[in-house]
Amino acid sequence: MAHGHKFTDVVHHGVLLVAILSILIVVVERQLPAQPEPALGDLPKAVQDWHSKGKHVQVFGRKMFVVTAGDKNANQDCVVFFHGFPTSSFDYARALPMLEKSFPKKKLVFFDHIGFGFSDKPQEVCCCSCSAAAEYALILKY
Repeated sequence: MAHGHKFTDVVHHGVLLVAILSILIVVVERQLPAQPEPALGDLPKAVQDWHSKGKHVQVFGRKMFVVTAGDKNANQDCVVFFHGFPTSSFDYARALPMLEKSFPKKKLVFFDHIGFGFSDKPQEVCCCSCSAAAEYALILKY
């Protein structure tokens, strides 16, 4: 029983350490000067091609980049793809042909979270899951 207790303590300490390091990274990052966005023409051709497939939509006063593919009229049958952290919807660019075959008669929606990819990158940090959930719901109409 005591052995299991020690393992739990190690896990809790690890979780606490990750949380503290995450906070420190955010604090340090906010002290750094903002990096200018690269010009679209300076990006690799594959990224430029992905950008040409999408559009920007207004979500809560911010521009969110969205790519729709597949059956764009299938509003009721929609598959939404979320990218990881800290990446973008471009993660799905090479997989798009296979995804269209895997989800026939479905609308496929790929988007960049606010702060990532081609979406707006606000200076203020918002880590509110309620706000994010509302953003995701709004992009479904596009």
